[in-house]
Amino acid sequence: MGRPSTFAISVKKLKDHLYVDSESKSLVLSDFGKIVYENLKIISPEIIKAKFTAQVEEELDLIAQGKQDYKKYLDSMWSKIENTIEKAVEVEKVIMEARTTGEKCTECDADLVYRYNRKTNQRFIGCSSFPNCRFIKVDENAKKVYRFRKRNTKILTNK
Repeated sequence: MGRPSTFAISVKKLKDHLYVDSESKSLVLSDFGKIVYENLKIISPEIIKAKFTAQVEEELDLIAQGKQDYKKYLDSMWSKIENTIEKAVEVEKVIMEARTTGEKCTECDADLVYRYNRKTNQRFIGCSSFPNCRFIKVDENAKKVYRFRKRNTKILTNK
């Protein structure tokens, strides 16, 4: 959903938060994006339907034309999504829940699990007994992403 003027900004945010990847000039859901989408289908299936998006865009058009009061619309929209936000907060831990890799920690013999770094959205493998054991390793199967810094210097990171 959005306006034509915000499309590029929206796509940039989706990429920055690693919800989508670019492949052959198309956007595809990343692994993390798939997890978020599956949880949204459970939490609030109506907000991911095209009909909902179309309704919101119609309302935004009416506001832009001066035919709809934006304050009334925001109040009604807030009442619709407030419950969704509360549910999302409840299941945030489920989204970030660790899946086991099938391997054991070399330091304490606990299960190794896939984890996401919340600051970088980077996937890595860590010990399930964290914080008692701080063993981590690079997830070799994570998608490789190039990040650019300064002039033409690139850093290869796994995501």
